Amino acid sequence: MKTDILIIGQGLAGSCLAWRLFQQGISFSVIDQPLLSSSSRVAAGMMNPLVFRYLTVSWRAVQNMDSSKDFYQKMEKALQSKFLHEITIAKVFSETDTELWGRKGLHADIENFTDGKSYHPFSHNEVNYPFGAGIVNKAGWVDTAKLVQKIRELLLKHALLTEEVFDKEKLMIGEEAIHYKDITAKKIIFCEGFRVSENPLFSFIPFRPVKGELLTVRIKGFETNVVLNKDIFLLPLGNELFRLGSTYDWDDLTEQPTENAKNYLLEKLESILNFPLETLYHDAGIRPAIADRRPVAGRHPSFSNVFILNGLGAKGVMLAPYVTEQLLNLLNENIAVDPEIDPSRFVRK
Repeated sequence: MKTDILIIGQGLAGSCLAWRLFQQGISFSVIDQPLLSSSSRVAAGMMNPLVFRYLTVSWRAVQNMDSSKDFYQKMEKALQSKFLHEITIAKVFSETDTELWGRKGLHADIENFTDGKSYHPFSHNEVNYPFGAGIVNKAGWVDTAKLVQKIRELLLKHALLTEEVFDKEKLMIGEEAIHYKDITAKKIIFCEGFRVSENPLFSFIPFRPVKGELLTVRIKGFETNVVLNKDIFLLPLGNELFRLGSTYDWDDLTEQPTENAKNYLLEKLESILNFPLETLYHDAGIRPAIADRRPVAGRHPSFSNVFILNGLGAKGVMLAPYVTEQLLNLLNENIAVDPEIDPSRFVRK
């Protein structure tokens, strides 16, 4: 089989890339093994434009929040499904947060998303927050599991997906084409998620995968459409169901949920929420992340027909439309990608 592009992996990155190629009528094929873990299948999919730890604007949030939402909305319309949900986030303050929020909220970039004031969106009988909360507007969340599944169905319908484990030993890279089993492609793009750290082609990139764990809980009597955030987040799903997350573990990279993470999340929530809750599901996934906290998208420094799209991290749903557009511009028009996501940034000059 001959094709223009072979994509390895169909998590969020591979799905968004495949969708752009499909829309542009570019021939491609995808290889992915559905039984292997993908952080996209268990991710909360939050689109938070701020970094609460430092109270700064997330990288490229100002430029891309609206265009990312537009990308998902057009995908929803074409696939007749719902992925994107507009939300408001309430950042619950500690005693020292109020002054910092008010001061930093006046900065030009941050004021795109908040006014720096303190609010009380919850009843004090429901939530313990004596110092109020800052409100983040223009946020959202994407049902990544549903998105990935819908793209998978599209790929299967058009015979564009091979469901198998990619065998790196069977890949041959030539000057004019790459060959894999019975597939000949002009280019190959690796969207392997955290498993890219096992790919010798990209050993020069300082990957730093991080395990994240989430709970799905039922909280009877608590009704809100606002995300609650204080060290953890509580994302309303409707019908008294919520997603509670998340944890960050750089040491335990197994894919099994842990009692320690579960207890941490529940203790954090119970310290501020005055409702009994029931834990329904406990999921874990490995986020593909890079030491400098930037994605990587572009051409391999030594092989002109080998590309990578990876490292989307915790801000993946906000960044995926941007980095896939950057990569497509490189593939189609030979327009250089944003230097901050170029793989060559890790090559010693």
